[in-house]
Amino acid sequence: MIFPGQADPRISADIMLAYDLALDRDYASAREICLRLYRDFPNNPAGPTGEMVLYQVMMLENEDYNLDKEFRSAASRAEATSKRFAATAPKNDWYFTILGAASGIKGIYFLRKGEYVNGLLPGMKGFNYMQTAHKMSPDNWEARMAMGVYLYYRSAYSNVLPGSWADQRQKGINEVIEAGKNRRYLNEVSRIAMFYIYMNEKDHDKALGYMKGLIKERPEFPAFYQLAGRALMEKGDYKMAYQYYLKMNEIDPELYLPYCKLGECSMDMKKDEDAKKWLIKFFVVLGDQESVHRKAAEKNLKKLNQSGE
Repeated sequence: MIFPGQADPRISADIMLAYDLALDRDYASAREICLRLYRDFPNNPAGPTGEMVLYQVMMLENEDYNLDKEFRSAASRAEATSKRFAATAPKNDWYFTILGAASGIKGIYFLRKGEYVNGLLPGMKGFNYMQTAHKMSPDNWEARMAMGVYLYYRSAYSNVLPGSWADQRQKGINEVIEAGKNRRYLNEVSRIAMFYIYMNEKDHDKALGYMKGLIKERPEFPAFYQLAGRALMEKGDYKMAYQYYLKMNEIDPELYLPYCKLGECSMDMKKDEDAKKWLIKFFVVLGDQESVHRKAAEKNLKKLNQSGE
């Protein structure tokens, strides 16, 4: 149970259940729990905040923003319920933590999209809530992890953000790592966060190490293979990246990203016919869906067709 004596026991239990269902890729059931929380607790942002997390996990599998509309809808409901919650709930550390999560998760999404300026305001708001929660309870690891993520990225992108910020990247990293050690349900989240941090630091081997550990624990979760493949491609090891994307494809052939990445890896390995096969399959599986990968795949397929003439 999280925040015993503060969070409603039903909310606490449902948050944990939705988390476990998401890691089992039972996204429909996890989403239904979040929607039910929203219906049953209309003055609490826990339900729509859980939705925002869930949609980011789902989008991560294809490294895309194909659920952007759903995410923004959940974010809007989280903001509305946060206002009602802020006006009525007791001001304890659960109060500040859930309000911080509702705002901070929105900021993280914009950071993932590269919209750093748009992510700053909700990120700062979330940080302030979490900072207050931490002052009220020094062992609030949810707050400490959120603060760690915020401190790292605020420092890492201080050159493009307004104001003058001290470099607190290492402090942020330490908080993220410790939170994962001290909260069971933050363990996977902490390591995913560390993957992104080390990718940002261009330390691909450390980033890959986190994914290898997660794959060992959850070998049927495709997003971990996606992230491992990404690290290897950025490192220039297309042969090994190919194997990770191939395994991802075996786990779930309906995901379209692996076909695109298998095509890219095949091109870099000078296997043009294989690359064509994978890229054509990418468009078949993608269908008429929007995707940030479409233009790159079209360009690569055009290049392959021209080289074969």
